Amino acid sequence: TLQELAGADGHEERAIKIALCLRCAKWYGQELGHPEYAVPYYTQILSLDPTNYAAMQSQADLYRHLGQWQMLAQMLGRMAEIVRGGKERAAVFAQMGELCEEHLGLPEQAPSYYRQAIEADPTNLVAITSLERIYKARSDWPELLDILKLKVAALSDPDEVVEARLAVAEVYELRLERV
Repeated sequence: TLQELAGADGHEERAIKIALCLRCAKWYGQELGHPEYAVPYYTQILSLDPTNYAAMQSQADLYRHLGQWQMLAQMLGRMAEIVRGGKERAAVFAQMGELCEEHLGLPEQAPSYYRQAIEADPTNLVAITSLERIYKARSDWPELLDILKLKVAALSDPDEVVEARLAVAEVYELRLERV
């Protein structure tokens, strides 16, 4: 309530403001179906707490939904700076690679982001399959072979593992002429 807010200290006041902004953003974005009205609330949360990863992720999702690709790129860059967990970090870099390829017209930068995703999490199949596709298109067989080996290690389904091993064998035999 407002009386509680008036009696709150600085830390509590900030936490209350963040909670209120989060509720307003979700209300606009989900309840009313106006995600564009939620953006200022997420911006306010991030001005109060610049490392609020949940708010960053929500704002990134909104930018993606609204097709604001430059803003999404900036937000993903901020997220990459603060996130430390391997899988979360890999997911951010994989999204950056996809964004470069599909929306920013910077396909030459995508492999770098996908490699960073794999460095953070060697089992990130989004990055692995993206690099597989890119290296096939470039006919970069040594790089493709390395990625396929990573794919074999990352997969858990036996049928998919067999398929990936066959792809490794095919690259050896047909592209690198080694058996």
